[in-house]
Amino acid sequence: LGRPILLFVPDLALVEESPGLNVDLATTAPGPLLRTFEEVTAAVRDLPGVSAEHEQVAKVFAGSHGTRGDGRAAARLVDWLRIGD
Repeated sequence: LGRPILLFVPDLALVEESPGLNVDLATTAPGPLLRTFEEVTAAVRDLPGVSAEHEQVAKVFAGSHGTRGDGRAAARLVDWLRIGD
């Protein structure tokens, strides 16, 4: 959708040690990896700069991971959850 992405990952090392992730966020993250509240605050204060800095890698990430970027992901999830009712 072209919106800035901030990844708050204070426990990234733990996640990578367990079963791990299916992507290498250090090289492919579509936004900054923020580990502290201070980093999040600074990034929010400079969203245009953060967005510009990660624009190209975010486009690549979206192209390879965003298969249905129509803005209706939450609605599809709710519909899917209702199937169990």
